[in-house]
Amino acid sequence: MEKNTQVQLMGDIYRRASDVIAWLGKEDAGAVLALECIAQVYEAQVFSQSGLRVAIATAEIRQGRNNEQEASFVQVQATLENVLHRFDFDSVVKAVGRLTERSWWRRLWVVQELVLSQQAYIRCGPIAIPWTSFEYFLDLCELFMLCFPADSTFYAAYIVNYKTFILSKCWRQVQSGRPPTMFQLLEMMITMAIRETSDPRDRVYALLGLAEDRKQLGIKPNYSLGCVEVYLNIAEALLLRHGLVVLSYCSARRASKLRLDGLPSWAPDLSGTVPDPLRGSMASSLYRASGTSRAVVNHRCFRYHGSLRSILEVQSIAVDTVATASVERPSPRASFDVSKAKILRKWLRKIPRLLYTEEAMYDAIWRVLVANRISRRGQEASREAEPQDEDGFKALISHDGTSLTSSDGIINDYLYSAWVRTVERCIFTSSSGRVGLSSSAIRPHDYIVILLGADMPFIVRPIQNDQCQIIGEAYVHGLMEGEAMRGSPRIGPLYIR
Repeated sequence: MEKNTQVQLMGDIYRRASDVIAWLGKEDAGAVLALECIAQVYEAQVFSQSGLRVAIATAEIRQGRNNEQEASFVQVQATLENVLHRFDFDSVVKAVGRLTERSWWRRLWVVQELVLSQQAYIRCGPIAIPWTSFEYFLDLCELFMLCFPADSTFYAAYIVNYKTFILSKCWRQVQSGRPPTMFQLLEMMITMAIRETSDPRDRVYALLGLAEDRKQLGIKPNYSLGCVEVYLNIAEALLLRHGLVVLSYCSARRASKLRLDGLPSWAPDLSGTVPDPLRGSMASSLYRASGTSRAVVNHRCFRYHGSLRSILEVQSIAVDTVATASVERPSPRASFDVSKAKILRKWLRKIPRLLYTEEAMYDAIWRVLVANRISRRGQEASREAEPQDEDGFKALISHDGTSLTSSDGIINDYLYSAWVRTVERCIFTSSSGRVGLSSSAIRPHDYIVILLGADMPFIVRPIQNDQCQIIGEAYVHGLMEGEAMRGSPRIGPLYIR
């Protein structure tokens, strides 16, 4: 049987199966503890399944702090503490964390194996538990993080939820009654870029069965094509379908290796981890750098260079150039905890002091560090930075060491946001005195451009024959609300290769 046919059939097999058992490997003491305790917690039902979701919602809105919400939250905390004491939650979470380090959790193909099945089990040695009980435990971890954010077990619970997030999200949406094709293909490929597959082309093909836009994209498995051509074809299809948002997932900087040789800079390199975009999620953005302009992306925008259609033509405005760039922040992909704020502080102090001492620069730099976007650890949503968030920056540059270990939510949210925004990035200044955040691969004299229809500015580098390459998206203070579109800006074609 040809491999192309096998790819198309696997989804049908999982859909028809009454039960699917995911084999995690041989048992050990930690795995036995993890699975047995998950089963016991689920059977105890201290919270009903619906009650657990209500408790999570109560914990999420407790910041309103009216009497009814506060009383409800206290009751939720008390019930949760009963669960924690009965099951030695710290030991259980750490055991589950070790269980999620097994190779099954990292494989890409297991996503449709789990999501498309009618009833899924995870098995380790002789012990098997239904996935529904594991989902209940994940909800309990989420509630714990909301109720006890300063607890020493927070990090272990966060790691468990982080490693299992996409599997859980896919499974829950299918269980809600919606069809199993509920995600955009780009969203899935980016989110699952850390998962393992022996063939890099499967980073596209293994997810087609779950993508709601697969028919519109017109992509079918074809293993006769090389990896570069597969990635190029999917990038072109995504740009035609979703517009220039795709470019926010392109960067010259790679944590583990160089970009795939021969892949143009406007195509996301799916062979390794793709950078999290400054713009946030694919679905929405807080920015509008090109104002109300719209991108014109059609088949005529893609031109041949050699045997491949590897040149993308877009309309753009060149607004500035890079003047100076800081060093890259250390520990690029380390998960955040409060101690990491010391790394941020040390790195920030290497940046010319005038950036955060002169009044004209101060407001820019504290917003640049988080791309003017605040996220809360363990949650997907983000919001625009507000004046009170400046307290987090003050704590970061303060000489008072205790300020970084504060339990203040505003400070912690700012520090977390600064940590995740600055990964593999640097702070830069422009020739006209602007301050921004972009890929650490940028250099002096790179151009800052606004692409019509794009919500983020981009840094590009001239290469040859009026062509350039994308170095990365950027947050540039003073250019995020369509300022470059005012007046009569000079608009012209940009040829990206």
